[in-house]
Amino acid sequence: MSGHTPRADAGSVTLHDLQRQREATITTWGRRTGVEHRVVVWWAGGDDGTIYVMAGYGPRTDWAKNSMTERGAQVRIGGRRFTARARVVERGPEHTGAARALGRKYAPYPGDWENGHIIALALTGA
Repeated sequence: MSGHTPRADAGSVTLHDLQRQREATITTWGRRTGVEHRVVVWWAGGDDGTIYVMAGYGPRTDWAKNSMTERGAQVRIGGRRFTARARVVERGPEHTGAARALGRKYAPYPGDWENGHIIALALTGA
C-alpha cells in the first residue's frame, strides 16, 4: 500500500454526498469465532473519511470491539462499501462536534447525543 491516506470517496461519490442516507450497515467478524455480524446504525460524518456512530454500550459493544481489531469492519452506506477501523472518541472537541452532527442529522428523534458513547470509524474506499 502506498504511503498516502486514501480518501473515502469511491469514484465521484464522496462521503459528503452520502449524508442524506439515514442508516449505515456495519459488518464485523467475531474476535474469537470469525463469524460475520451485521448491525444497522445511525451515523454522521464528513469528507475527511470518518463517520461517527453512537454506541449504546460504548466500547463494550461487540460490533465496536470487533471493528477495532486488525480485521476492522466493512461499512455500507447508500450502496457504497468502505473498509473501516474504529476507535473510541474521548470527551473533548471531537466528541462535542460528533455529538452535534448526530443531533442535527437526527433532530426529530430524541437522544442524549452529548453524553453518549461515540465510536469513530475511519473509512477507506473499498
